[in-house]
Amino acid sequence: VVIGSPFGDAKKLTIQSLQHKGHEVNRPCMFTVNVNGARGRLDARVTAPSGTEDNCIVQEMGDEHYAIRFIPRENGVHWVHVRFNGRDIPDS
Repeated sequence: VVIGSPFGDAKKLTIQSLQHKGHEVNRPCMFTVNVNGARGRLDARVTAPSGTEDNCIVQEMGDEHYAIRFIPRENGVHWVHVRFNGRDIPDS
């Protein structure tokens, strides 16, 4: 998802509504990202415990908020990597 111009600052973005535990296999998970006025490209990937990677769905919600969705396909800790203009968002 491209947000405005190709320039932006990943430090401005904040991740919200992320539940760290209690997700079920094959059940959708969602959290939001607030871009806080930053402009650029937002994307995300999820890494399963086995190392398998998959793209997350990024959807604009309006008012500078985006929904990030993924489906855990196996039990264990999944790592979601959110990037803005090719840079990791801190604490994602």
